[in-house]
Amino acid sequence: MRADLDFDLEIRAVPLVRSPEGLALSSRNTRLSPEALEAALVLHRSLGTLRRAAEEGRPLDVGAARAMIEAEPLAGLDYLEVVDHATLEPLTPEEWGRPLEREALALVAAEFAPVRLIDNMVLPASS
Repeated sequence: MRADLDFDLEIRAVPLVRSPEGLALSSRNTRLSPEALEAALVLHRSLGTLRRAAEEGRPLDVGAARAMIEAEPLAGLDYLEVVDHATLEPLTPEEWGRPLEREALALVAAEFAPVRLIDNMVLPASS
């Protein structure tokens, strides 16, 4: 959008701050029950499986990553998508089916009633 609208600004990405267990830190986490807080760790685990596949030059099994979240009884998956890191355009299933040719971003949102959590993780291009 910055380029499309010719805004004179610089966008700086910064690392996500995570709990020792891997959950992205958010003020919303304080509204989670202890059980939901534990269940929410599935978001980090599912994104991690995609990152490891990308790092190892393997195809991304996005369906398995989604299924991991859907198998958690306290999670209501809204979306899990893989997009181009620069444009945020969704990658196609064909692109998931081979080693990544360019850096991507895995995005996830899920509800752990009554809280909707979001997370993301950079997926490197295969070497």
